[in-house]
Amino acid sequence: MHELNVVTALAGRDMLKFFRDPGRMITAVTFPFFMIFLLGGTLQLNLGPAAGFNFIGFTFTGFLGMTLFQSTAQGLTSLMDDRQNDFAQEIFVSPVLTATALGLLVPVALLSCFMGGAFGLLLLNAMSDSRASNQIFNFVFLPQYFLAGLIAPINHLPWYLEALSLLSPMRYVIDLARGVVFAGSRDYARVVLLSPLTNTAVLALMFAAFMVLGTTLFVRRETNR
Repeated sequence: MHELNVVTALAGRDMLKFFRDPGRMITAVTFPFFMIFLLGGTLQLNLGPAAGFNFIGFTFTGFLGMTLFQSTAQGLTSLMDDRQNDFAQEIFVSPVLTATALGLLVPVALLSCFMGGAFGLLLLNAMSDSRASNQIFNFVFLPQYFLAGLIAPINHLPWYLEALSLLSPMRYVIDLARGVVFAGSRDYARVVLLSPLTNTAVLALMFAAFMVLGTTLFVRRETNR
């Protein structure tokens, strides 16, 4: 119960900071929907009939996975401020469109957030201050938009891009969301790369690796200050 109270208090602290930043709230909510309807609608009208599947659903699952994963990862930059004011030295924290599809998206969303948090914790150790975080996150996340198939299929890639795609955590987050949403539809084979079980297994392995390595490096860095 003590650990649960600590996690709840810290989560409440971050939620309070989020709700006190209306600009961040508006961006986090409106940007994905804007891009879904802008890109998804445009791609559906121009490429949907030729591709043989609905680009609205394709972009929806892509931006859902990307938003949850990236937002959680970038949220870990708050630890940079905690480090600068020595709060981090006092406590170390680690991230403790049918009705059926929407219900299944809930655990997918939670897994995406946990994965993003673990990835952000690992990246945190490469940052010297909060100003450097924007450059690092842009460098790491922008290529994943294309390697993970955010808005376009990646069924066929050159071998060197395929290798990079397989190393992209966002690929498995997005593909898992698509596997849930498109399950049972005729478009499944066209848009889903791996089975949900395979994606979940890969994400679990990545999560464990990122958490162990990220936490170890973070604690070592703090204790050696």
